[in-house]
Amino acid sequence: MPDYTTLRNYAPKLLTIAAVSLLILTVFSLFVNQNQGESHALLSVDTNNDDKIVKRGESVLHNITVKNDNAGRNLIINLSYQIVSVSMGGNASNWSVRFWYVDHYITNITLDSNEEATVGVEVTAPHNAVLHETATIRVAGKDGYPPVSGPLNTTRTYQNGEYGTYLTLHTIVGQSYDVPHLGVPSDWNDRKDVNPLTPTMYKIRVTNFGKHTDSFRLTYNIGTPVRGESRATGVWRVRFSPSAYIQDLGSLDYTYVYVNVTAPADAQFGEYPITITASSRNSNYDGTTSLTAIIPRPDLYASAEDVDFSRFPVISGQEMTINLTVHNNGGALSEAFTVNFWLEDTDRQGAYNIIGSARVQAIENHGEAYATVTFTPELSNKITETLTTLKIRIEIDADSEVTEENEDNNVVNTQLEVMKAPKSSPGFDASLWMIFAIVGLAVVLAAGMEWDRRRRK
Repeated sequence: MPDYTTLRNYAPKLLTIAAVSLLILTVFSLFVNQNQGESHALLSVDTNNDDKIVKRGESVLHNITVKNDNAGRNLIINLSYQIVSVSMGGNASNWSVRFWYVDHYITNITLDSNEEATVGVEVTAPHNAVLHETATIRVAGKDGYPPVSGPLNTTRTYQNGEYGTYLTLHTIVGQSYDVPHLGVPSDWNDRKDVNPLTPTMYKIRVTNFGKHTDSFRLTYNIGTPVRGESRATGVWRVRFSPSAYIQDLGSLDYTYVYVNVTAPADAQFGEYPITITASSRNSNYDGTTSLTAIIPRPDLYASAEDVDFSRFPVISGQEMTINLTVHNNGGALSEAFTVNFWLEDTDRQGAYNIIGSARVQAIENHGEAYATVTFTPELSNKITETLTTLKIRIEIDADSEVTEENEDNNVVNTQLEVMKAPKSSPGFDASLWMIFAIVGLAVVLAAGMEWDRRRRK
């Protein structure tokens, strides 16, 4: 017979072991379920699939990559979407989105750990969509509990990671006839500061919205400046890279073209509109886009190294010249301006006396011009030192005739060392020395003649 006494003795211990085991299994299960709530689904899309062109009433596929990112197990990844917005006054409810895998529509996909798959996001535009109507679509993937499928709730905002990783797609409505469309990519700027003689690069995208393969020729036109000065007389240069000719661009395909713009040296301040036109070979339709080249205002400046003196050493009472090289680091300048030269007054502390002015007529961008004055430095009789250092201040555009990009770099401070002139001997001047010399010579000649006469007797 079984030993029930022994069983009765061990029963409490066995029940305790079972309870502890059950508790451990429960904690482990909670831990696993908690980790299962963390999404290991990753979504990504390359630049050829984030923006797509679709015709009215038709569908287009955005190919995305779905990955089980090292979950350590198989995952059922639920796919969801949200039409965030529709431009041009379109209605989001008229657009439809479905997920396509291999040969059928899906709402989820099963992947092994670290496995990835290409899933098509099929977007269908409404029949009444207008040209350039754009649907912005948010796609999410998550190994969710509970599973999520179909459209997300468009009446609320989802937190990052709530339904796994997000990516955003744009579907743009095209049209059926052969016409190009030009635009500037969102990550490039259509307005740029342009320094004359320095190439500046823009980037445009040319899309064939036609139903046939077509080729296009790119041209440009520089307009008159907006909010600026008169148009430059020099030649603007615009170059297209890789070429101004786009060959055999497929229906609803696009290509990128770089536009290098070089302004002439005399381009003055203003915002210059640049119209880029793509002309279709198969039709009479043209597409255009606008760029803006911003030429800055003039910026006049100089430094102490730009000051030259005509003589060295400089002697008090002797005429000399000072030459200043003025630079322009902004847009071309056509009007004249004044440069004033000031010299320290040794009799009045902190005071300066103007010693001359010069007019400068015009300076091109990155150009330079010269301002020169002639004067005679005179040291005060109170100065006893042989060599005196005097301060010089030079003011560019002293009369504020030029509106500049920077007005704080128009003053140059430098120094001039002046020697006192040597003094003549006291009581004599040059004419008196000349008289003594002539008289002395006459005496010598007379004495010589008298000596010669006596010798011959």
